[in-house]
Amino acid sequence: MLSGGLGWPEGGWPEAVSVAVLGPKRHAEARARYEAALAAEHAPAERRAASPAALDEGLRPYRRELAEKLRHDPTDDQLYSHLMYPQVFAEFLKQQREYGDVSVLPTPAFFYGLSTGEEITVDIEEGKTLIIRLVSVGAPDADGRRALSFELNGMAREAFITDKGVAPKAKTRPTADLGDSLQVAAPIPGLIAALYTSVGAKVSKSDKLFTMEAMKMQTTVFAPVDGVVAEVHAAVGETVEAKDLIVRLRG
Repeated sequence: MLSGGLGWPEGGWPEAVSVAVLGPKRHAEARARYEAALAAEHAPAERRAASPAALDEGLRPYRRELAEKLRHDPTDDQLYSHLMYPQVFAEFLKQQREYGDVSVLPTPAFFYGLSTGEEITVDIEEGKTLIIRLVSVGAPDADGRRALSFELNGMAREAFITDKGVAPKAKTRPTADLGDSLQVAAPIPGLIAALYTSVGAKVSKSDKLFTMEAMKMQTTVFAPVDGVVAEVHAAVGETVEAKDLIVRLRG
């Protein structure tokens, strides 16, 4: 602060305080920066600020770099957030991708969650309101996951959530590379209801590999390509997370 990182008070910082905190050498450097800032403030308007076009040109490389990460052109707010707090902004984007816009949640629900029987309303956009009521929280399973029963606008729903305070008893499954057609992932979190193949079996494209069950609905996953089953990473009755590697094929 005394070095000018947060700007300068009128007249600068008291010299005795600055010297005591920064030491003579750093105080002299800070004083020089203050005098330069003061001179710039009183410079003619055409020297104080670059034109909007020049500013935009200077930011162009940073805007292009961020666009590659986001895979779309960043807004000005996103660009400035990235420039000022790159790590914080990266973590914010990751949370947005995983959980969506959590700013619509009531603050107590965001920080502390819901109590059994508690009901909240969430406005996701103008004219669209969700009424969420937590019905029950199940005991943790072998993977450290709990089944949450809740109502969404009066309709019964169920989801499986990992309890980070519970150590899983089962080994964590590898995550599939979604760009590799030989790796078949669980498309949703849920229970493996049926397996239709085993290691060493030949499969053709569109053959059934396994069926999952979640929220009382079943989803069947088919072979994306022809191949031979090299690995099976789950058994019937086990619960898995979305993107967990379930079946690995070889060509």
